[in-house]
Amino acid sequence: MKGKKAAREPEESIVRLTVDLTKDAHDELEALRRRLGFASKAEVFRRSLKLLDQATSYREQGWEFRAERDGETVPVFVLGV
Repeated sequence: MKGKKAAREPEESIVRLTVDLTKDAHDELEALRRRLGFASKAEVFRRSLKLLDQATSYREQGWEFRAERDGETVPVFVLGV
């Protein structure tokens, strides 16, 4: 899904949000935007919210997150979930 844009809601439903970030956090956000190929930092926020919502729903149902590579499995901890 790299580089693809998510469908946006009509302009009249857009709400502007001001977020205070440290320079390091802003640089991290911009680097992530570039790595993902997204057109905007707002898209990183939108996708992140969806991912955190989905992760929270799974955790509420008792699921655990794990990463696997070459037969090795490690737990993955999602902040706040």
